[in-house]
Amino acid sequence: MAHDPNFPIFSDRYRFEKPVSNDWDRGRSESTDLVYDLKEKRLGVIKRVEIIPTRSTEGLKNEVKALKALRGLGVPEVYDASQAVYRSKKYEYMIIEYIDAIRVEKNL
Repeated sequence: MAHDPNFPIFSDRYRFEKPVSNDWDRGRSESTDLVYDLKEKRLGVIKRVEIIPTRSTEGLKNEVKALKALRGLGVPEVYDASQAVYRSKKYEYMIIEYIDAIRVEKNL
């Protein structure tokens, strides 16, 4: 199957689908997108920050730790967390479970 350049691949595994809606908490990440995991055949959300001397990479690592510690109902599962080079830049990233839901705060 030929690769469609309109849907770039991150870390040889995650196909970018589209940016997540504005309802998603983007935190300190530079980019939050819906991705399709070509290996596991499932949707996920990628949060990534370029590895440069900033607090963003530490913030992302802390978010991964917090999500793993809070595992349970309503907390997205962390599928993957690592580093990868994408378009000549090095990134710290995490892939978390995509939960299609309504934000409570938005409806109060």
